[in-house]
Amino acid sequence: DQHFATVYHQTSLKGWLGIREDGYIHGSVSDGMIYASPTPEKTFSCARHKGIILEISVRRSYLDFTCTEPGKVRFSPKKDYNINKSVMVGDTPDSVPHSRQWTNEHIQV
Repeated sequence: DQHFATVYHQTSLKGWLGIREDGYIHGSVSDGMIYASPTPEKTFSCARHKGIILEISVRRSYLDFTCTEPGKVRFSPKKDYNINKSVMVGDTPDSVPHSRQWTNEHIQV
C-alpha cells in the first residue's frame, strides 16, 4: 500500500528484549523519536545500539525526513507502527542476511 513505508531500526539484544517485553520501541534519549533507515544496511551508519535489525511498517505521513544525517528518518513512538521481522547481525552491513532468514514478528504498536 502506497500509504505505508518499510523502514529499518537497529538496536542491541538488550534493547530488543525490552521492546518484546514492553511491546513498543523506546524513543531516543535525546529527542524521544524513533530513528530508522530505508535499508537494513544503512542502519549501521546511524544506530547507537547494534546487533538486531527490525523491519518496521509505518504510515508515510508519520515519517519526518528533516534529519540532518543521510539515510535516516524518524517518527514518534506515539504513532501506530508494526514490527514485521527481526534479524541478528554482526558489526558490518555485509552481515545482513537474505530476508528469508529473518524471523517474522508481527508486533502491532
